[in-house]
Amino acid sequence: MALASNVICELVHGAAPTPDHEAAHSCGNGHLACVHPDHVRWKMHAENMAEMMEHGRSTRGEKHALAKISEDTVRSIRREFPAVTKRQLSLKYKISPTHVSRIINGERWAHVA
Repeated sequence: MALASNVICELVHGAAPTPDHEAAHSCGNGHLACVHPDHVRWKMHAENMAEMMEHGRSTRGEKHALAKISEDTVRSIRREFPAVTKRQLSLKYKISPTHVSRIINGERWAHVA
C-alpha cells in the first residue's frame, strides 16, 4: 500500500532520490488529498515541514490536538523562572517538571519568543 501522492510523484518525477525523501505539496493541500501532478515533488522531511509552516498547516504548539498549555503559558513559565522553581511551575500549570525544564531550556516550544 502506498500514499497516492507518493505514487503520483513517482510517476511524474521518477523514484524518490533517497529513501528519506517524501512527496511534498506546493499547493499546501496535501491534507485534502491533493494529487495534482503539478503540485507534488520530492522533498526531505525538514523541507516539507518548513513548507507546511509557510502554508499555515503546522500543528505545532497550541495548535496540536494534545497540547496542554498555550503559548502565553510558555511565556509565563520562562518569565517566572527562576523566581519560581520548576516544581512549583509544574504544579501551577499541571505539566511535568521535565516538560518545564525543556520549555525553559528551549528544547520544547522553541518557536515561542
